[in-house]
Amino acid sequence: MAYFGAKQNRLKEITPPLQRPNNTLAVTDSEKADTLANELSIFFIPHSISPPPLQLEMVTEKSPGHDLITNKVIKNLPAKTIIHLTHIYNATLRLSYFPTTWKSSVIRLSVITNENKNLSNFQFGFRANHSKTHQLHLVADTISTALETKKYCAEVFLDVSKTFDTVWHEGLLFKLKPLFPAPYYLLLKSYLDNRTFKVRHNLQHSKQFPIAAGVPQGSDIAPFLYIIFTSDLPTSEKTIIGAHADDTALLSTAADHITASLQLQLHIDTLSQWFTKWKIKINESKSSFIIFALRPHNCPPISINNIIIPHSNEVKYLGLIFDRRRTWSSHLKTNAKS
Repeated sequence: MAYFGAKQNRLKEITPPLQRPNNTLAVTDSEKADTLANELSIFFIPHSISPPPLQLEMVTEKSPGHDLITNKVIKNLPAKTIIHLTHIYNATLRLSYFPTTWKSSVIRLSVITNENKNLSNFQFGFRANHSKTHQLHLVADTISTALETKKYCAEVFLDVSKTFDTVWHEGLLFKLKPLFPAPYYLLLKSYLDNRTFKVRHNLQHSKQFPIAAGVPQGSDIAPFLYIIFTSDLPTSEKTIIGAHADDTALLSTAADHITASLQLQLHIDTLSQWFTKWKIKINESKSSFIIFALRPHNCPPISINNIIIPHSNEVKYLGLIFDRRRTWSSHLKTNAKS
C-alpha cells in the first residue's frame, strides 16, 4: 500500500500558482478552481447584444430585398433596433431555423449581351489566394511544357449549364451533413428550404414562385455552398483538371495525340457519370476540344454523353484566346482591334 500511495503521488500533477486578472496569485486548489471557472464563464454566455463591428462594413450599394430595406438604412438604425435584430440572429442560431421572410429573392431583369460564365485543389474561384490568373497560368504552363518537350496536349473546356441556379438541394444537403454539427446543418437546411423569388420590372413585382434548386446568388454563402457541392469532382492521375467557379478545363499530355485523347476521354466518361448522379447539365455543343501541338495530327473525336464535343483550332477561356500552337496571335489581334 505504501508503494501504491507513493506512485499515486508521483503521478499527481501539481498546478503552479495562477495569476488572477487583478495580478494576485491563486495558490490553493480552491482558489485555482475559482480562477479557472471565472475565465471559462465568458464562453457560456449568449452572444453580445451590442452592435457588431462588422455591420459597418456592409456594402451600401447592394439592392434591397422585397422589404425595400437597404444596407444603408440598416447601418443607420438606432441602437434599440440593432439589439432586437441581434436577438433574432441569436434565436436563428439557437433554433437552427431561418426566417421564411428572409428566404425570398427579388430578381431584376436587365438586357445581357453576353452570357455570364460565371474545395478542392483544382478550384481557383471564391478562395483566398486563388484567382482567375492562377487558373490561366495552370492551363498555359501545362500547354507550354507539352510543346517544349515535343508532346501533345489535349484539352476540353466544359460548359456547365446554369450551375449556380440548378444546384440540387437534396444532393447539397447530403454533402453538408457530415461536415457540420447538427445545429449548423439544420440551420443551412432551413436556409435552403422553401425559398421563393419574384421578378421586378420597373416598379412592378410578379407573384412569388418557389425556388427548388440553386444556391442563393448574391449571398456571401453561395460560393461556399457551390465549392462544397463540386469538391468531390473525380480527378485522374493521367489528366489535369482546373476550374474557376463553373469554368472547368481538362488537360491531358502524352507523347502522341492518340494517347492524349484517350486519357482525356476516359476521364470525361468518369465525369459524365458524376454529373448525371448530381444532376449537373453539360452543354456538349458549347464545350470545346482542342489539341495543342507543333506537328500535324489527325485526332480522334472526344464525346460526352455520346455527343461529340466540337473540335476547334482556338478556344477562348476566361478571357484569354488559346490557339493550337499557343502563339497568342489571335488573342493579340482581337485585343488590338478593341
